[in-house]
Amino acid sequence: MRQLNTFFQRQVAFNQKNIVAEIFMALLVVGSFFVIKIQKIADLKVETFRIQQSVQSSYLRYDARTYSKTSSEGKMLQALNRQLSGTGKINSGLLLQDDPTILNGQVELAQAQLKSYALNFAGAHGLLIPTKESVIGNLAVARKLQTDNGSPRISIKTAADYGTILFQVIAICAPFLIIYLVGDSWLIELEHTSVLKNMPVSFSDKLVAHVKASFQLAGCLFLGLPAMALLLLGLVVGFGNWSYPTAFNLMNKITTVPFWLAALLIVVYCLTLTIFFSLVAIWLNKLTGNFYATVLSIATILVLVTFSRSLPSFLYLTPIPYLNVMNIYSGRFLLNNHLPIGWLTGIGVLLIWTLAIWLILSRQGSARNE
Repeated sequence: MRQLNTFFQRQVAFNQKNIVAEIFMALLVVGSFFVIKIQKIADLKVETFRIQQSVQSSYLRYDARTYSKTSSEGKMLQALNRQLSGTGKINSGLLLQDDPTILNGQVELAQAQLKSYALNFAGAHGLLIPTKESVIGNLAVARKLQTDNGSPRISIKTAADYGTILFQVIAICAPFLIIYLVGDSWLIELEHTSVLKNMPVSFSDKLVAHVKASFQLAGCLFLGLPAMALLLLGLVVGFGNWSYPTAFNLMNKITTVPFWLAALLIVVYCLTLTIFFSLVAIWLNKLTGNFYATVLSIATILVLVTFSRSLPSFLYLTPIPYLNVMNIYSGRFLLNNHLPIGWLTGIGVLLIWTLAIWLILSRQGSARNE
């Protein structure tokens, strides 16, 4: 069994296809840092300026008309005023280096943005505003910092700051990368039947070896590589606050958890997806025997899930809505479908379906004496 595990680990880690994925992940980890610095991503001053400019532009559209305070447009005008007030407080806090003023401004801004969503942007459809789940997350973080008398993040300066953005990027890219990594699972069994079929191991042992090899590679890419990068970056620019609150949807509510825990939960979800996608790829490859057909079929479903704002309720009993890490932990489907969906729900459903597919594959393998 040990020789079998070693054989598949080498096949997975060192084949040309996966080496490309490993290089891509390394470039993603390193390149994201420079993109963040150059584009000034998560820079509070820049983001506040952009929001302020957008609100002022939308505000001018109301000058030529007069609305009653009880109309939707009148309420939207009041929401725009509150957004301007919130951005003004943030700018004042940045100028005076006063954390409470900044946090008060962030809370007021987020509340006004949520009011805009409730009014469906009446008359201000060109307003620059983050997604609803992002606004709720920003509000939760600001309130947590107010409670703990903490300092808001002004810009990306330390390893912990960079890590917050990095693991958001990983949450978006990981499902697609996992599909690519596991897309050829079991094909070696079909291509070298004469050699592997006569190995003195059971079908279940082969199944475990395939999944284990993919799991170990995913662990290196989604945990080992980012951890090493953050460690080296921390030695250069400082480690920062690894307990900084991060918005996270654990179960039926967007709340805050320490950054280190959010990163760990994202990695655990990615590894769970790796096991699930490995078994699905093995199942499809046994049916089609074609890498491209397997990857294309899974990727098509993943793309549809990634870019859908909501899904039919009955699909939430299937693994389909839980294939995108970002949608789950950010709370997108929780808010749009009003269902108790979160990280725990996703893990639970994926594990149940993983067990079901495992049992189906094991039964088929035993029946065919593979």
